[in-house]
Amino acid sequence: MQALRGNVDCVRSLQSRLSSSFRSHYSTLSTSYKFTVKPHITLTTRSFSHIQNRYLGLGDACKRLIQPGVNSHVLSRLLPSNRPHNSSAAIGEQKHLSTSAVPEHQKLDDTNIVQLEGVWYSKGDRSVGYWLIVVSGMVIAMVVLGGLTRLTGSGLSMVKWKPHSEIPPMTEEEWMAEFEEFKTYPEWIMKRQYENFTLQDFKFIYYMEWSHRMFGRLIGVVFTVPLVYFASRGYLKGPIPKQVGFLFTLGGLQGLVGWWMVKSGLQKEKMQLESAEDWQFNTQFAAVSPYRLTAHLSSAITIYMLLFWFGLGLIDKRRIATACDQTAKKMWWFRQVAHGAAAFAGLTAFSGGFVAGNHAGLAYNDWPLMGGRFIPKDLWEDRLGWRNFTEHIPAVQFNHRMLAYSTLTGALATFYMASSIKLPKRVNNAMRLVAGALLLQISLGVGTLWGGVPVELAASHQAGSLVVLSSFLWLLHTLRYAHPTFRLANVVSSAIR
Repeated sequence: MQALRGNVDCVRSLQSRLSSSFRSHYSTLSTSYKFTVKPHITLTTRSFSHIQNRYLGLGDACKRLIQPGVNSHVLSRLLPSNRPHNSSAAIGEQKHLSTSAVPEHQKLDDTNIVQLEGVWYSKGDRSVGYWLIVVSGMVIAMVVLGGLTRLTGSGLSMVKWKPHSEIPPMTEEEWMAEFEEFKTYPEWIMKRQYENFTLQDFKFIYYMEWSHRMFGRLIGVVFTVPLVYFASRGYLKGPIPKQVGFLFTLGGLQGLVGWWMVKSGLQKEKMQLESAEDWQFNTQFAAVSPYRLTAHLSSAITIYMLLFWFGLGLIDKRRIATACDQTAKKMWWFRQVAHGAAAFAGLTAFSGGFVAGNHAGLAYNDWPLMGGRFIPKDLWEDRLGWRNFTEHIPAVQFNHRMLAYSTLTGALATFYMASSIKLPKRVNNAMRLVAGALLLQISLGVGTLWGGVPVELAASHQAGSLVVLSSFLWLLHTLRYAHPTFRLANVVSSAIR
């Protein structure tokens, strides 16, 4: 900042004049934050006087820092001393921001939006953030592995749940005993009818399910051990303890939900029914509940999104701001549409659980029509009522398609609105990422239908849903606004040190 460049000594001389309350309030900055004052921001008397009156009480000494008449398009907007709190000059959530790193060519004018770079990172923020991102990546792998387990018919191969010990059979006798017990459950009728199912086949599906369960426990270890370390180092501050505590609880419940889902497909009483053999062609006979499957999938996706979002918030605290009321209004609508498109993406992913649970992808293997019509003839069964949306195959697949189209429509509306706003480069890059992810996911979905749900494409399609959600989360993260009560006093405190 030009006005400060030649007045460093004057800034340092203010240290002795800081009030005791100000010093105590910001005493932790030197150890908790890293901050650099850069020379290309100009301050106005009006802007600095607001901070002086609100925080410092330093008298005329502060005014010597400012050259009267120097224009600041950033600070005079971000620090409105007499404007209402909801001024559209800058709207958002994060207080710890600085305009010290706004490049000269990105000064706020009447139309554009700038990105605020010089933010504070509390000690350990980025370490905790990277840890959460790594765990979120493992959750993606877990979801894909779970999809492969379902697609290979392996999910009901382990008929017992041992939370403290899941050692697989080690000898041939143990394998035969496990195989014989498996034959007492409904899944065996399906395997016997459609496959020449041998002990070797059983070992394959057993190890698929076992790997899924063990990987879930590995995620628990990777989450818990660093959590203890970060807590002992004092890195968990502010809202972070509540966030990780909530994630820890969700992770523990996820294991219970998984077993609750599996139990719905392990009903021995079905084997005693006289009509059991007649049911062997009914794919639902030995299947898990589509409701429980959707709950298990949705909770896994939710855990992933929370991990990824919290991690992003700690790794990257940059925000955007605008000085123009008209642009701020456009940005508000732009963000609402982007949030709406992201919500539809989430609903589409969740509805995939009902598609999988009802094996709806095996029907209507044409696109863009369904059985030669856009709306299938047997879309609705009166006897099912609301359960058409969750159990009736034509309706389940149709709803999944419509939600996907709604996501695409929301994304196109977002792109259209962005064309009238001068957005920072990384926001535009995030939008390109959303476009690419959607194009890939739609292609995978259509290919999965046309191919009759091949395992490779179906698993890729499930992974693609998380890629789409990730791209939307990144877009929403880049659209986070600077807080209107940005604290310039921290700039002075940093300059003094």
